Amino acid sequence: MPLVVPGWLLAASVGFAAAAAAPVDDAISLYRAKRYPEAREALRRLADAGPANPEVCYYLGMALLRGGSAAELEAAADWLGRAVKLEPANPSYLADYGDACLSLARLRDSLTMAVRGRDALERAVALDPGALATREGLARFYSEAPFPLGDDARALDQAEAIAGKNPRRGAAALAALGRTLEKKGDRARARSAYASALRFDPACSTASEALSRLRDAARK
Repeated sequence: MPLVVPGWLLAASVGFAAAAAAPVDDAISLYRAKRYPEAREALRRLADAGPANPEVCYYLGMALLRGGSAAELEAAADWLGRAVKLEPANPSYLADYGDACLSLARLRDSLTMAVRGRDALERAVALDPGALATREGLARFYSEAPFPLGDDARALDQAEAIAGKNPRRGAAALAALGRTLEKKGDRARARSAYASALRFDPACSTASEALSRLRDAARK
């Protein structure tokens, strides 16, 4: 025999769920309004008061990131990591967690955090291949990270994937890769990256000026 839920009970349940959601929505609204100290306080209260909520964990982490201190960055990475554990297939959570981990890696000079951040960004891109900002973060990571984490070929792959979706942004990523390769003393590959940038966006002044500078240097 099917279970019949009385109308009053169903209405009460819906009302309770709406009431429970309201404080979360209010706290997130504070974050979106850039009222970060107030958002942090409201989100902390929610995190302390109830069962783990991935949205609360995520926005608390993001609000802490806006604080700017090393301690807040540490706490932000922790809360964003909790959000990822609760909702592991959310590419936005993964991307912001990855960025926080990479910021911590630079602060601490930590190989563990660098690997954790890289892996989170890779998982985010696998879930959402069209996330260009995440691909830009990966391109920067692979071009700038020291051995054994750095990988110029992977940086190039990410930049070209960006260009396939948005030629101007891809050209900017390729030009950034070119600058990094120049700093490493690899002028041949830098020229190749700049040339690729111009193929995607002939108006990319950064790439054209860099190629002109490298040609002039080669003549001297």
